[in-house]
Parts: sequence; structure tokens; C-alpha cells
Amino acid sequence: MLRIVCYPLASFVTFTIGTSLALFVCLNQRSLKPGYLIGERDVNSAPTPEAPRPTRESREDDEYSVYSRVIDEMFTRDAKVVVISSEMSGMIDGTAFQSGPSLGSCTEAVDDFVANNRSPYRLTNSFHTKTKCLLVTDRQLAPVFRTFDRWWHPFYAKYKGSAGLLNLRRPGFNRARTKAFLYATFTCGGLCGEGYNIILVKRDGAWKIKRSILMVVS
Repeated sequence: MLRIVCYPLASFVTFTIGTSLALFVCLNQRSLKPGYLIGERDVNSAPTPEAPRPTRESREDDEYSVYSRVIDEMFTRDAKVVVISSEMSGMIDGTAFQSGPSLGSCTEAVDDFVANNRSPYRLTNSFHTKTKCLLVTDRQLAPVFRTFDRWWHPFYAKYKGSAGLLNLRRPGFNRARTKAFLYATFTCGGLCGEGYNIILVKRDGAWKIKRSILMVVS
């Protein structure tokens, strides 16, 4: 009699434990990400590594690569030397670069440009251009422009072989640093000057000018 009672009881206990274990495994597998099974390596649940953020040094490298591309393609003008103002005041006229053709494709770079030019900044001669670049300070230029000369004779006498004076702003970049925006002016006399919005893109590790927009001319 005892054997008759024990056998059904043991069978019921075994069935209950087995069913509970199977249900537990099933529920846990359903809660896992697709492709993950118990006993297998959790490949799908591994977080995707983020791309390393650019360092300050690499940003500066990009800045001077942008400068160099723009100088070589737009402002050499058969000159033997490109004279560049080394000092930036930290004050910008927003109407110059925002009132022209739409810059919607590089809004992020324009915003970064504005933020990047709020403080004074001094360039270093870290250009890698085909033509020699010469940085000059406001103090060095003061005697040259002490008296008005429409044709800039004192300037060209001091900086022989130059085609004028280039003023650059610090470029702005999008977050991925694949687009850049730059505003630059080039002055060659009392009534001789130009100002440009310049949009660049980075392809195969090199900066290329995508578009230059003439904003100011005299």
C-alpha cells in the first residue's frame, strides 16, 4: 500500500519540479535579447563601443589644416609671402556670416564657430602651405597704417612680395568634425577687400573647400 502511494507522489513531485524548471528557463530566455541562449556567448548584448572623441590636439591640427587649404586655394594669388594678422579680438559681426545664402547644411559648425570666436586668440605659424606665411601683430602694423594711403605703399614696401593682408577667424566644426565653417577677409588697399563664408568637408582624411560665398567686397 505504501509503495502504491509513494510512486504516484514521487512522479508528481518530479513532474512539478521539471515543469517549473522548464518554465523558468523559457521565461528567462524570452527576456533575453534575440540571439542569446543560455550557455552561449552574449554577443548581441555587448554595448557598441563609441568612437573616440577628438582630442584638443587633433582639433588644433584640423584648424590649421583648414587654414592651410583655404590659404593655398584662395589667398596665395601668386604672392611670394602671405601676410596674416596673428591676433583675433574675440569680437565678431554676426551679420557678415549669417545674412548670406543658407548655411543650414552646416548649422552645427556655424554654432561652433560663434562659440569658438568669443575670446581673443593668437595664431601660431603652424601652417603647412605651399607659400610662405608671415604672421604680424597689430603693433607691427600700426606704423604701416599710421597715415592714410589708399594704395598701401608703406605696407607693400615693408612686406615685399605680398598681395595684401589676410584676417582669419577660428573655424567651427560639426561634432563629427567632418564639416567646417570659416570666415576670412582679405584686404589689399583702401578700396580693395573681400570677405568670405567658407564651407569645407573632410574626405579621405583631407579638408576640401565645398563652397566659398563672397559676403563683403570693396
